[in-house]
Amino acid sequence: MNKILKIFIGLITLLILQACNEKSNSDKITLSKNTLGQKKEYTCEECIVLIDNLVKKSSYDSYFKSNYKSSYSILVNEATKEKITIQILLTDNEHNNIPIGWLELDLQNDKLRNITNDDENPEDLQSDASLINQFKDQCMQCCTD
Repeated sequence: MNKILKIFIGLITLLILQACNEKSNSDKITLSKNTLGQKKEYTCEECIVLIDNLVKKSSYDSYFKSNYKSSYSILVNEATKEKITIQILLTDNEHNNIPIGWLELDLQNDKLRNITNDDENPEDLQSDASLINQFKDQCMQCCTD
């Protein structure tokens, strides 16, 4: 995908999510604890928190912090059983979210990749394999809805 198409898709997605966020509760979502050892499917919101944790614990986070003096947020752009496309957003002084990067969580190969510069030759990132496995175990239903 070329960058212009990615930015266009990201902006449309951002507008839709912003409309949804205005209607939703602003409380921070945390991951549910599984108390009886039963396999529990996470909600989609919990899965997004899990993806956010994965990105923030990856080598992308240190790269970002060395290049920007701001924090970032994520937006799940596309989710399938094979991969999750993640948009990295920077908030400007006027509180607008600006897309600055793209990551891909490859669920078939258990890899987090930076696809910002070239989606056909992505850069593998260091990531927490246990978070990827947790996502695969408890979030796959969310990806297929």
